Amino acid sequence: FPKEMVIEVPATYNGALLVSSKARKLYAGWGDQEGESERGLWVYDIQSDGEVTGSDERVYPNSPEPIPPPPPGGGPGHYFRAVGGMLLSPDGKRLYLGVRGGRHSEKKPLVVYDLDEKGEPKGKPRAYAMGNFHLGISHMLLDPRASILYTIGWGGTGLFTMPLENGEPAGDPQAYTFGYNAKSSMLPSDRFDCLIFAGQPATVEV
Repeated sequence: FPKEMVIEVPATYNGALLVSSKARKLYAGWGDQEGESERGLWVYDIQSDGEVTGSDERVYPNSPEPIPPPPPGGGPGHYFRAVGGMLLSPDGKRLYLGVRGGRHSEKKPLVVYDLDEKGEPKGKPRAYAMGNFHLGISHMLLDPRASILYTIGWGGTGLFTMPLENGEPAGDPQAYTFGYNAKSSMLPSDRFDCLIFAGQPATVEV
């Protein structure tokens, strides 16, 4: 794992971090304003001593979808996009990004990258709808068989799932609405036979 360090990133909003111990990569998902979506995913190498220099970053888009232009009277940064969560497929061949919008709805908040044998993104990312047509994704989980992706997001009061085939989203997302609170995070039980949700205002749901 990386040592304690500070890396300055010229991005507008903080986002999510993910470490691949197998590929020795640090993935950093940042936020961006309109016109800046080409620099929303940063990839660093983790050295043998655990250090990340911050001088070898490779920069990729955090979504293939454009950010809407500002409305009349709205200045730069009126709309923005941030990465709310990231996951690696168990085989290390795909990177999943959950993005969320600022003041705009993310119609396709699930972004998928193929990774090469060194863990580096390759090709163009794909974006998918997840059933929550409000602000996007704030948290994601993979089931133990890697055949279902679970997501929650601000603006939705339930759980949104996507079936996977060979790690790629397949079929239509399903929405399971329950309770009256927006879900902000979730954890599985040890046997993955139930999910525990933290909601706002302070609420725990199972």
